[in-house]
Parts: sequence; structure tokens; C-alpha cells
Amino acid sequence: KMLVQDLFRQVAETKSLTQEIQEGLYFLFGSKLIQALDILDKGLCVCTVASQSHRMYWEVSGGTKSNPEHYLCFPHYCSCTNFTFSVSKRDELLYCKHQLAVILGKALGKCAQREVDDQTFSRSLSH
Repeated sequence: KMLVQDLFRQVAETKSLTQEIQEGLYFLFGSKLIQALDILDKGLCVCTVASQSHRMYWEVSGGTKSNPEHYLCFPHYCSCTNFTFSVSKRDELLYCKHQLAVILGKALGKCAQREVDDQTFSRSLSH
């Protein structure tokens, strides 16, 4: 886990994915890295920030055109089934592709951001 955090820190410091960092991340995450980068390239990661409290969550869109999905992400949680079964229950993965997209998107400045008042923020989480 220390190696992962070090790679994420390097991405945040340089605001880029060097070949060396990409290789390290691919070694750790395999196809999940490719899927996360695809999410970012398509602009499917949005950070919602509460204007007064500065609380935040990320919404990552996915699925297909005929069956779109929206996943709610926090630093240690994602609403997708992959997170539930492969990350939290089986401990097979450190992150799902949505969390990886959020982490890299924050580091690279590639997540769109929208600010809402705290009441709207709370309502959006209760649905």
C-alpha cells in the first residue's frame, strides 16, 4: 500500500502520468488502470462540493448508453458492486476502477467540480 500511495503522490506533485508511474500503476492495477483512465478521458468523474462545509463526494458515470449507471464515491467507499465484493468483502483489490479514477482525477485535475449549498448537498446524498 505504501508503494501505491507513493505513486499517487508523484502523480499529484507532477500533475502528470510519466511512463514510469504508468508502468507501476499498471503492475498494481492492470486493466482497472486502463478503465479508470478511460473514465477520466471521457469526463465521467464529477466532484460535488458543499459550499459552506466543504464536504465532498464524487459521482462517476458508467454503464452503457442503454443502461447508464452512476456511482457515488468517497475516498474509502464506492457504491459499485465491484467495490462491495472485490474490495471490501474479499480484499482482492485496493480500489475499484471508479475510486482509481477519482484518485487520479484529483491528482491530475481532471475531475469536473460543481459547488452546491449544504442543503442541496445533503439532499443529493439521501436519494
